[in-house]
Amino acid sequence: MSFKSRGGAFVNLEFELKSGLGSSVSGEFADDPGGFDSPRNGAVVLGIDRSVLFFNDFANTICGRADGLALDGGRIRALRSSDDLLLQNLIAQALSNTGSGTMPLARSGGCRHYFIVVKVLPRRQLDVTEKMPAVLVTIADPDFIPEPSPHWLRRLFALTTAEARLAMLLFAGSTLAEAASALGNSQATVRVHLAHIFRKTGTARQAELIRLLMSYPWDELDANEAQAALAS
Repeated sequence: MSFKSRGGAFVNLEFELKSGLGSSVSGEFADDPGGFDSPRNGAVVLGIDRSVLFFNDFANTICGRADGLALDGGRIRALRSSDDLLLQNLIAQALSNTGSGTMPLARSGGCRHYFIVVKVLPRRQLDVTEKMPAVLVTIADPDFIPEPSPHWLRRLFALTTAEARLAMLLFAGSTLAEAASALGNSQATVRVHLAHIFRKTGTARQAELIRLLMSYPWDELDANEAQAALAS
């Protein structure tokens, strides 16, 4: 696992654990299936002085394109003044150990709001310094739904290439007729493929199939495979 310091350099979590700086961060994500490096959630760690100590790639992208959040003088702020007032109040609340808080965050471009969670990170009283992780800000994007790839559909469910393409079209919202047209097949042929998909995935209806496909962390499967390929 790796994440970025505010300066942009990659910091190895193992090194941070040994130095004591990342112990609170690692503990916070030990049982989190999303994790600090998840491409579907932004994560920002603040020090006691509210300065940004670490952020993952998702959060870096959001701040970089000024999509509701920005880095200003080494601190995180919401672009809309009313949102920023609430965000700073939640950070102050976390720093004072009076609890966690949540808020919606307006975005640019008319997209649905982000969902923000601000919570305190555990820290030892004797080791408190300005640059010690103190607050975790996570950012969830309700519009981010990882799409399955033909590779994983074939690998996990033994779908054929044609079946995998049909499953992806249905996942993207196509009707059976639209999928048949996109694939250049008759609706009768597509129905045969769909019956095979149902059998192989243990589902019986399109809605059930979509729910199943939405339950898989496709983005994390891709990321893990890419990391394994680099390590080999």
